[in-house]
Amino acid sequence: MKKSIFQAIFKGIYFVLLTMITTNGMAQYDHLSKEQKEQKSIELINEAEAFVLGTPVDSECFYGSNGKTIYTKIIIKVKHWYKGKGNRIISIVRKGGVIGSDNQIPIHRYGPSIYKNIDYFMLINKTKDGNYEFVEPNSKASFGRYSDSRYDDFEIIAFYGMKFNSHDDFNSFIKNMQGIKTSDKKKMLVFKKV
Repeated sequence: MKKSIFQAIFKGIYFVLLTMITTNGMAQYDHLSKEQKEQKSIELINEAEAFVLGTPVDSECFYGSNGKTIYTKIIIKVKHWYKGKGNRIISIVRKGGVIGSDNQIPIHRYGPSIYKNIDYFMLINKTKDGNYEFVEPNSKASFGRYSDSRYDDFEIIAFYGMKFNSHDDFNSFIKNMQGIKTSDKKKMLVFKKV
């Protein structure tokens, strides 16, 4: 009985700390100058095989080939391929997850926190099994998102914490990079969450 109470308290504290860490994940890049963020973002976009705007619609956890390590397969509905080509529905697989009482989510995960039904800009590479993975799986630099709060001071935050005041600013930054196809602004506004 005592053990389960302590476990519940520990899990509660863990949840609060995890929430605090993941809500301001891009703060890990605050020490970089604007020029450094731009340069690192360009390098990362060029390194990626694919760059998409997509929405997670489902996920499932499974044990890997060793029968011990849990992975999570995130089903993404792609709204736009900025770089590369592929299907409208793709899967991103990342290490960690929960199956029953087996919780293998890293306490200090620095990779992106992904939630269903939110649009994300993602830099990904295709794996041998046909799924995708983040270019930098242990870093929030591989993804971006639209503002989700009236308190945000940006329209889009992406990659190394770069902030864009509009979709036009975002497109201006990425349009001259190798292999990038920008989206039609009118079409993209239909997808944006308000």
